[in-house]
Amino acid sequence: MRKAAIFKHLFIDFYSATPKYLQLSNSIVKAINEGKLRKDDILPSINELSFEFEISRDTAEKGYKHLKKIGVLG
Repeated sequence: MRKAAIFKHLFIDFYSATPKYLQLSNSIVKAINEGKLRKDDILPSINELSFEFEISRDTAEKGYKHLKKIGVLG
């Protein structure tokens, strides 16, 4: 899947009490579980995520680190 197409499956609610990094990682896990993404799809870079969702690079990186910690990313 093209990286641009991946963005339509990811969602961050800026008014939610849930930290943005968790929202990011949860939306990726949800998209995988629903078959919208595959585990081997190439995900956007940290810079692309931070630009597209207007989040800090640290937040995007923390989301990816969380996915690695829970075994979604290798």
